Amino acid sequence: MKKVMSILLAAVIMLLCLSGCGGDDAKLYFPDNSSLKLSASKDEIIKAQNLELDEETSNIISQDRYLPKDDTPVEISGIKFDRAYYFNRDGSFDGVIYSAWDMDSEKAQASLDSLKKYCDKIYGQSEVLDEVYEQPNGSETKEKRMSGYRWGFSNEQGNDYEVVAYISTSYDGTQKVGLQVGLNSEE
Repeated sequence: MKKVMSILLAAVIMLLCLSGCGGDDAKLYFPDNSSLKLSASKDEIIKAQNLELDEETSNIISQDRYLPKDDTPVEISGIKFDRAYYFNRDGSFDGVIYSAWDMDSEKAQASLDSLKKYCDKIYGQSEVLDEVYEQPNGSETKEKRMSGYRWGFSNEQGNDYEVVAYISTSYDGTQKVGLQVGLNSEE
């Protein structure tokens, strides 16, 4: 009987070690793909997320922008998002932007609250984000507001990442809820 109990105890200890020590932190992975690390290579990200180059936009901006080939939204914290992935010209991953468009203010706020709870569990305590910025709109520049929450963390290579969950209002008054995950460029 002692031998059986010892074997069972050893098995339980081994399972606890494997489950507690075998996985990496969830924050090191894409929010919509828990098996793909943020530090993965460009080719790994493109393959895993089934992406294709958005040449038109990439020719305008100073980065390569990739979109899903199938254009299927992903769900994060119960919210369906479109997404766009950005890579620097040297091939390094810069970030991904998840966007949920055309929400009224009540739905946008409920979605942001849901994202905050989701992100607090993964990334820890947030800081409040409330920024006003100017954005070109045709021949004029309009003031826009972005409010939400920000988190920061570092990966095993020492790269600093930033996560931002936010609401922004478009020119027609509809609201967008966004989630940005990427390298922190404010160093």
